[in-house]
Amino acid sequence: MAARKQVGLTLTLWVAVLLSLALPGSAAAPASSTTSKFLRHRVTSLVPSPISSSAASLRGNGKSLTKKSSRSTTYAPVDVYVCPFDACGSKGLANHPVFIIEANSTYTTNGAGMLYLEVPVFGSITLVSLAGNGYHRTQASTVQVPPVGLVTTLTQLVVQVPSDVIYDLFFAVTPGHKSEAKCQIVVTVCNVNVTIKSMPQGLLGSTVALDPPLDSKIFYFGTWGKFSNDTNPLPNDLNSTSWDGGVLIENVPVNVRSPYVITAQHPGYIFSSTTFWCLAAGTFINAGPNMGPRAVPASRSNNSEV
Repeated sequence: MAARKQVGLTLTLWVAVLLSLALPGSAAAPASSTTSKFLRHRVTSLVPSPISSSAASLRGNGKSLTKKSSRSTTYAPVDVYVCPFDACGSKGLANHPVFIIEANSTYTTNGAGMLYLEVPVFGSITLVSLAGNGYHRTQASTVQVPPVGLVTTLTQLVVQVPSDVIYDLFFAVTPGHKSEAKCQIVVTVCNVNVTIKSMPQGLLGSTVALDPPLDSKIFYFGTWGKFSNDTNPLPNDLNSTSWDGGVLIENVPVNVRSPYVITAQHPGYIFSSTTFWCLAAGTFINAGPNMGPRAVPASRSNNSEV
């Protein structure tokens, strides 16, 4: 948030500015934080998966699904960045509603598109950027929170949200028929140590698989060649990822009993896996960086955990 230059700023105004910096959503924030200077929203209760398939709860306005426990809970910090699909590297979605399915609660991003949470350790959360202000409702993958939290540029949760116009255009030009009774999944297979602000993001020549296996069409996004490494949604004959790293998995059936898992393969690398829920017909799920499978050189993985 740009500051105005004023001569003779009064003491009252200085106090107001200082207070505003301490309030969530009132000032721009960096893309990640490992300190406690940002006020965090404590997510006090999560329900374990499988999640209720109630249509009302999936919209973010259903009855509470939380369960109280008498056992003490340890929390870890989680940073969330919500951004426009076509400008994630430069700006976030300010003052935008984000629903956490497992907590049945809605939060609002700050002026930089950031949301700072405290989440129970080993709890799983699924973020949903709600529709509004010209942006399409977008669900992210489901992530389990480790004891160290998720606060670095490589681990923070990112929800990459297309505008309604981009969403309609994207799915009009990509091959295949999209069923409104099923889920459409986009995932980015990430190269080593790339973030949402990296370019390119993908590991060239990677393939993906879905568990459980389905007959769903898998389409690998191309790029614009020597012009740009940006996503090219036009039909192509690729059978593995381009430098973009993007993959579309079409028409995944609704399943409220168990999640789906996406894995990736490339010679010389191993990958983290990506978990997502298809809980309601017509859901769009985007597991972009940092949410998609991430590569680690196989030689390095032999000496450390992935």
